[in-house]
Amino acid sequence: MKAARRILDRVGALAADRSRERGRSQVIMQMKALQRIDQSVNVERNRLTALDDIVSAAKALYGRLSPEQQSIADARLATTIPMPYAAGAPGLPGLRERSQPPQ
Repeated sequence: MKAARRILDRVGALAADRSRERGRSQVIMQMKALQRIDQSVNVERNRLTALDDIVSAAKALYGRLSPEQQSIADARLATTIPMPYAAGAPGLPGLRERSQPPQ
């Protein structure tokens, strides 16, 4: 199914991007503070775009599924998002935690 392949391709692209970024850590550590901040923002912007692409592909696939297939997809489709970006992933603050000042 082409829609499923699109999801896998986009998830793979996001994983490759994360891997490339880890490989650049030595270069990034040599940057000045503002350059590192700009770099971090650009990386996250690119990742957000990649996540948006995954969401679009997932919605296209889900819309083509039968109700029975949708119930199976409900259990599996959300796991296509890499853990650090998934809702409820360990280590990611929720909205309430982010809105509270540090103690």
